[in-house]
Amino acid sequence: MRTSLLLVVGVGVGIVICSTIVPATAISMPGAWEYCNVDALKMQELGKWAVAEHVKMANDGIRFIEVWGCEEQVVQGVNYRVFLDAFHNSGEKGRFQAGVYEGASSSVRKLVSFGPVI
Repeated sequence: MRTSLLLVVGVGVGIVICSTIVPATAISMPGAWEYCNVDALKMQELGKWAVAEHVKMANDGIRFIEVWGCEEQVVQGVNYRVFLDAFHNSGEKGRFQAGVYEGASSSVRKLVSFGPVI
């Protein structure tokens, strides 16, 4: 009887410990911002696209270098925060943040915001 009780308590403690060790990425909240892989080709292409769209609107001639950080938020589609480096017309390197929305069908893409990282 005493051995059975110790076994039940031991298993219970083990379950509690294991459930608290589950990594945070395994349990994600809907609509939460999560880090994404900056090395993924899609993220580099998204950064390049964001700079091209910005240049179409602002006509300031900045040139894309690379994406160095990104976050994504799954909604009805995906919102992205893309952190990137680009050259100014002067040749000086700058850091920028682009907000991009991509629809669920991937045929809809919109530059929501673009500006320097402060």
